[in-house]
Amino acid sequence: MNFNCVITKRNGFFLVCLNGLLYAIYFNTHAAIPFLRHLSFKSIIMKIILTFVAIFQLGFSELVFSQLNCRAIEPTSNYIPQNNIGSNRSDEPFVIPVIVHVFNVNNFIPVTPGSILECIELANNHFSGILPNLNDVQPEFQSVVSNPNVQLKLATKLPDSSCFNGIIFHDLPNVGVIPSDFSVYSIDTEHYLNIHIAMSDFSYATFPTPGLIAGNPNDFIFLTNYDARLRQNTLVHELGHWLGLGHTFGPSNSSGISCNDDGIEDTPPTKGSVGGTCNLTLSECTPGIIENVNNHMDYSNCPLMFTADQSERMSDVVSDTNLTRHQVGTPDNIQRTGVFEQPYCEGVLSTYNDQFRGCDSTLIRLYGMYTNFIADSVSWYCPGATQELWLTDHPNVYYQSEGTKTAYFSVCRDGVCNTIEHTFFADIAEPSLSLPFTSFPFSEDFEDDFSFPQTNMVLDSDDLTPWQICNFAGYNSENCLYVPAMFNSEMDTTSVLIGAFDFTQLNNVLVTAKVAVSAPENGSYCIFEIVLRNPCNFFIPSGAYLVLPINEINEGNSETNFVPSNTTQWHDIQFTWPNWTGAARAELELRVRYFPLTLGNTPEAFYLDNITVGELDVITQTNEIQLTDFDLFPNPATDQLSLKLNSNKPESFKIFSPLGSLVQVGIIDNNNSISLQHLNAGVYLIQINNSIKRFVKM
Repeated sequence: MNFNCVITKRNGFFLVCLNGLLYAIYFNTHAAIPFLRHLSFKSIIMKIILTFVAIFQLGFSELVFSQLNCRAIEPTSNYIPQNNIGSNRSDEPFVIPVIVHVFNVNNFIPVTPGSILECIELANNHFSGILPNLNDVQPEFQSVVSNPNVQLKLATKLPDSSCFNGIIFHDLPNVGVIPSDFSVYSIDTEHYLNIHIAMSDFSYATFPTPGLIAGNPNDFIFLTNYDARLRQNTLVHELGHWLGLGHTFGPSNSSGISCNDDGIEDTPPTKGSVGGTCNLTLSECTPGIIENVNNHMDYSNCPLMFTADQSERMSDVVSDTNLTRHQVGTPDNIQRTGVFEQPYCEGVLSTYNDQFRGCDSTLIRLYGMYTNFIADSVSWYCPGATQELWLTDHPNVYYQSEGTKTAYFSVCRDGVCNTIEHTFFADIAEPSLSLPFTSFPFSEDFEDDFSFPQTNMVLDSDDLTPWQICNFAGYNSENCLYVPAMFNSEMDTTSVLIGAFDFTQLNNVLVTAKVAVSAPENGSYCIFEIVLRNPCNFFIPSGAYLVLPINEINEGNSETNFVPSNTTQWHDIQFTWPNWTGAARAELELRVRYFPLTLGNTPEAFYLDNITVGELDVITQTNEIQLTDFDLFPNPATDQLSLKLNSNKPESFKIFSPLGSLVQVGIIDNNNSISLQHLNAGVYLIQINNSIKRFVKM
């Protein structure tokens, strides 16, 4: 997805983009709890820190912040370059010397030199006209696809003439010291484009205006750690801002709201794409006019192009002597910054890793770091891994056996290779229960002489007050579960465990139950929770996903010693969480938390009935699998997904993220294949007609 920057607090807590999730994991919090009031103190402090960083950044009047749903400002100046459009195009590329500053925090998911080189190479490809096949561009805009003819080159000389590789690593000891002012690290912004990379919520760039004084340390591009590693097309968008382009949807950072224009003639007025979508037929502002969803300055996740007039605007910006940009590309500056030189600098190698345990294998993310030079080649050799050789400095490596492992990181330059060992322990997780897999739909109404333990349902043996069978509730179910009203002087947690489920079989997971409880004045306070126990997939953290205080589920029940006597006194709980569909072995825990009682508190019983687990809107009494009218392969796929259709007519398709966001639409081509090159690695859903299947993009 090509969101230009991301707010981790969106929807209260967590996006698929991993910034906020990873921070929370780092601090050992329950990363998936969707209620801010249940976040750990450290996590809240982290968000406060990031908020102050954002507030500080908003203080720069020249900055253009380009992001999804953020409260940022657009440039106050409407300055247009003084030269006429089309008068300054050159056959020679405009070269921009670059210094990259990387703020790695305690080696927590470090940004490696390879990630930076990938980011720059992708930007150079798009700014040099190395585009995908024109057939991938909207037909309405194929005639105006243009080559801006701009190239980023890492500098090899600092102002004091000392040599380096264009990348400066600032190693910080902990998250609390992430700089609030990156400008103090900027180096000679009159002659270099400084790119700062750090953990934060959004990426941004400085817009060129006559009021921006040459050498202003606030003149830079900022990329989040996440964007630099996993959403690298963000640099293309931000470089467009740095070279004078606004959003196609006008002077706003919120797309999909109102029609506006960017002042570029061949980009039509548009609302802009809702972040992460790719609706190539978008036409909301001018009747009959298709909007340029493929444009890099849109928020779609399928950016491919700049238009001819956008290219001319950028060319005019870098040649306008009233602006600071023209100085970075002069011959004198190219020589000063050494972008075409390859000096020999002594380098230092280092390695790190993090780990994500699974029940059949463990994922080790390896990071190879090197400083002061650019390597001719790098590689990791990982004996015993499912794939042993990797030609990158940041591979994701899987091991299927537990134990101490040794991997070897090699860096080659001028025919000489240096290799260092990296030793770590691969830990394979174990399922927390020995319960057999449970088929869908699962349902339990506690009738027919139900008792514990069941094959697929057990009680937590550590509970002080366990669930019991109730046959006196007096409504249209003969039996239910209940926790008796007992006076407890300490915290009491009561849990029933259900498992194990393979949620990868489902498109949307739905858990339902009925509960009944009373909370009279001065009554005891308790919480009902739906908890995921998921030891086999670290990317879907275990923890409480639904947290309901009793005062949200006791409507109409006020009497002491409450016993439900009719259907109206029961509260229906329905809960779904999109990313659960990635859990291959999930165990559910339905839990009541009783807080310690004191004198004057009245204990109350809690009642539970009619538990179901299955497909959202498709919970039935059958386990039959719905037949689909297509097959797909390979799965996992890389750049292309092939289809076997039961129909010979052209079919349209839609691809959704695990959260249900539409990320790509189109018509299946004559070869029955779909290009996936614009999708990031991850799990997706593809819909053709009324059939949906899941696939993995590698």
